[in-house]
Amino acid sequence: MTTINQWPELPLAEWKDNYETLHMWTQIIGKIRLRLTPLVNHWWNVTLYVTPRGLTTSAIPYDDRLFQIDFDFISHLLIIETIDGSTKTIALRSRSVADFYQEVMAALNSLGMPVTIWTTHVEVLPTGIEMHWSVTRKWKYLLNSSLAANTTYLYSH
Repeated sequence: MTTINQWPELPLAEWKDNYETLHMWTQIIGKIRLRLTPLVNHWWNVTLYVTPRGLTTSAIPYDDRLFQIDFDFISHLLIIETIDGSTKTIALRSRSVADFYQEVMAALNSLGMPVTIWTTHVEVLPTGIEMHWSVTRKWKYLLNSSLAANTTYLYSH
């Protein structure tokens, strides 16, 4: 029996720009889901699910309607479908993240489902992590020093 490797080679250096753009596009769609769905522990309400053609949000409630957003990587489309049969498609082509955002929001508006999301990305940069640990170490030192001083004071009086 012969097995066929159907996965293409994906050397990061050759597709890094696509990877970074797709990452930001999926964050936009994830933030739409975040805005419209009830919070589930560990942010499971924001998850995009793998489909045979790409990724999907699954059903998202909007007032008395439902809609779904799919990344179709085979047809190179973002597809927004509503429960009433309305559909909008957006080409997954080379463009800025801001342009993609504008087109997604325009498509949702045209479907009668305007959504406002927080547009700032929330990744912590390495310098932010270093700053966090620096502040944490300082607070730990101050708390331990204060605790030690208070303990010494209590036992000496």
